Amino acid sequence: MRIAPGVRLVLALAVAAVVQPGSARGAGLVPIIDAHSHYSAEDAAVFPPADIVATLDAAGVERIAVASVPPPLALTLHEHAPDRVIPLLGVYATPLAKLTWMHDQRLPEQVAQWLQQGAWLGL
Repeated sequence: MRIAPGVRLVLALAVAAVVQPGSARGAGLVPIIDAHSHYSAEDAAVFPPADIVATLDAAGVERIAVASVPPPLALTLHEHAPDRVIPLLGVYATPLAKLTWMHDQRLPEQVAQWLQQGAWLGL
């Protein structure tokens, strides 16, 4: 079953909102940190960075580690909310490359280019 663009992210954040609504820090609770999220080109077409941050706020999620396809989308989110978004550099540029990236002879050069594009905080 294929999940519509952006629905994965919204579902993950909705679960976080049910588990811990509101600001965790303001309520004296342990902050919610989403340590594994994805932001695809399909997601970005539906949810711009401001909407993602608003959803994080509504769900009480204080920080998010995010990888994206293509990778520079994670930097876009980070630039919008640098104190909350931890951009992770993934090693594939398209969903199909997820199956074959380890055989791509051009990958070292591509990763070097992505590393020069911004302040990645993880791989």
